[in-house]
Amino acid sequence: MQWQARQHEWPRPLERLAEVARREGQQAGKEKGRIQGHLEDLFAVLDVRGLQPTESQRAEMECCREVETLERWLRRAAVARHVDEVFDD
Repeated sequence: MQWQARQHEWPRPLERLAEVARREGQQAGKEKGRIQGHLEDLFAVLDVRGLQPTESQRAEMECCREVETLERWLRRAAVARHVDEVFDD
């Protein structure tokens, strides 16, 4: 009897672990989507404004995984006269 009672307790921690992993996966997916969206917006703003990033600047933008940095670059791209101004810190 005790084994059967304990047997029903085992799935609960595993279910909780699976739920935590699922939530973390969803958060990571949302973050990845935000990053991709900001990158697309950044390149679109630069393009519309006639600003052409160098290969190295483009690589820096594509490698960035910080939403705050991408948002800062996007705001700067909206008013920059030169691409270099986007990256000025």
